[in-house]
Amino acid sequence: MKIKFIYLILFIINTFCFQSIFAETTEVFCATNDKKWEWLRSNNQIVSVSGEWVLFSKSITDNRYLSLRYFKIDADWSFIENLQKECIKKFGPSYIYAQVADSMFSDWFLLGVSNNSVAKGVFELNNRCVFCSRNLKPFSMIRINFYDYFNLEKYFNEF
Repeated sequence: MKIKFIYLILFIINTFCFQSIFAETTEVFCATNDKKWEWLRSNNQIVSVSGEWVLFSKSITDNRYLSLRYFKIDADWSFIENLQKECIKKFGPSYIYAQVADSMFSDWFLLGVSNNSVAKGVFELNNRCVFCSRNLKPFSMIRINFYDYFNLEKYFNEF
């Protein structure tokens, strides 16, 4: 009985404490403006990055808001620039975006290194309605210029 109790305590500690210590990981791919893509590989393994998922939202009316999910990595801008250079080196000059996805079927997400600052890439802004019975269609894909890092707060203020 005492051993089961100890295991239960260890399980609870592991679940609530240690899970948040370890960063999440996701995989990197290289993309073009016309949405062609290739997994970025090193030593025959898909390159992965550590960090955390961030959901940035901005209210545009009383019941509508825009949202964008991005992956904030545990590195600086030079790390993302090196990923972009590696994409161009491996796949050619049109593969200018280093982005992340959880699988070949998941959405595409931007990389960021600090709160609300993200690197260039192809992404969707979601147009959500809080009190509607369904969400509205997402905006069209928006393309950001090569080596153009931007702040989401400033970007969303344009809407």
